[in-house]
Amino acid sequence: MNNANKHLAVLIFTLLSIGVSMGIVAFQSFQSSKLTLHDELPQTLENAVRQVIKTSSKHTPFYFYAKHGNDPERIGTYEKKTITRKDTTIVYMHKNVDFETEIYHTFQRCLLSTDSMYCPNIQSAFESLLSEKNIHAKSIIGITSTGLYNDLDRVSEDTTGLKINDRIAYTVDTSSKEITYTAYMGYSLYTYWKLVPTAKIHMLLLLVVLLVGSIAWFIISSKKKKTIVSEIIEEQMPSALLDESRPADLLLFEKGYIVFNGNREKIQPQSMSILQLFLDSPNLQVPKSVIKEIWTGNYDKTRHMASAINRINQLFSRIGYPYRISSEKENRPFYALLPQCFAEETSQEEHK
Repeated sequence: MNNANKHLAVLIFTLLSIGVSMGIVAFQSFQSSKLTLHDELPQTLENAVRQVIKTSSKHTPFYFYAKHGNDPERIGTYEKKTITRKDTTIVYMHKNVDFETEIYHTFQRCLLSTDSMYCPNIQSAFESLLSEKNIHAKSIIGITSTGLYNDLDRVSEDTTGLKINDRIAYTVDTSSKEITYTAYMGYSLYTYWKLVPTAKIHMLLLLVVLLVGSIAWFIISSKKKKTIVSEIIEEQMPSALLDESRPADLLLFEKGYIVFNGNREKIQPQSMSILQLFLDSPNLQVPKSVIKEIWTGNYDKTRHMASAINRINQLFSRIGYPYRISSEKENRPFYALLPQCFAEETSQEEHK
């Protein structure tokens, strides 16, 4: 594998590694945000309901009578209760609770029965509490009440205008009524992003820097390599030669034959492929690694390449073509198509 391919392979491996790492971190961040929402929303909804009930019933007269006298031993037990409304008598089983819970339940029943429990108020309180927790999401609040009387089902606004990603429910069982508060949640990418832990954000930013840096390194190294090769060619080939007519302009190709000044010789497809690499090169040079790619399999590619170059030079000699393929100095990683005189001088210097 030549150096260019090695660099490309390293870049691809690096980009894949960084991409996989970014994917893992992003997935973990997403899961972390979902877990935060799962943990925070139910309690936040309950707090919003309690806040609205407390505010709405602040100036509401209240009468409470607990037969069990807040006796701890009676809490959690059930007793039969009767409600008479006009000509209807309702008997139900009432669960004994502590004093504060009973007040909470009674206020809810009172607000619902007087149509004073407004969904928009709960929605406003809920979203305000979410903002305090750095949760930026759209919500719609619904209230459903079922029980002995006055069933209702209402929402703060039409849910068709919201892309619902989640539903959070908070249910209160007051024995005579079961009240369910439902928050229909709409999340955006911003919702999840704001909940990502700072450490994971820093990790993502680091991976982005590595990704951009890897691409920049490859681009800079590629340009630098091209500049070095160009400088090497200019060092070894006089500028006058570079300004002459292109070698390709002097040759003719006729169905497997190469022609120069009326001299015609058969050229093998492999030799033609190698020669074409030089004729197509802007600097008349081809990296040895590129030439070796012509041979596939487990061959001694260096020996095969040297033999192929020698055959092409012999072909040039037979047709009188004034160019030769020279390897320049032994440590150069490329062959160059040079005028014969210059190639011979270079070859003599190499053997001194």
